[in-house]
Amino acid sequence: MRFIVAMIALTFSLDTFSAGCTAQGCTGKPSELFSNYYLTGSEDGRIFFHMRDDVDKQKMNCTLVEGAYATLMSTHPLFKEIYSSLLSASAMDRAVYIRVKGGSSKCEIAYVRLYM
Repeated sequence: MRFIVAMIALTFSLDTFSAGCTAQGCTGKPSELFSNYYLTGSEDGRIFFHMRDDVDKQKMNCTLVEGAYATLMSTHPLFKEIYSSLLSASAMDRAVYIRVKGGSSKCEIAYVRLYM
């Protein structure tokens, strides 16, 4: 009986991340963190992720572009993997942790962790 109760509690706890940010990054489902994203036509090939207004992004230790956008730079060694992971998490409606580079002027994404 204890095993069944523990499994039910674990199931519900794993799927109930609340979106939020700290100085190091943000946790939540992509739909809870971002209102949209767009690919730029600029030569550096960055992708902008527009942070939702209801996310406490002021806690982040970086400067969001135009006060709202985190960026993924095409020069990042794992650019394709991070972008693919974010798209997959969005399609699967799974929570992610997005780590930003502390103090960066473009609030650059350093890495992404997916929660299954």
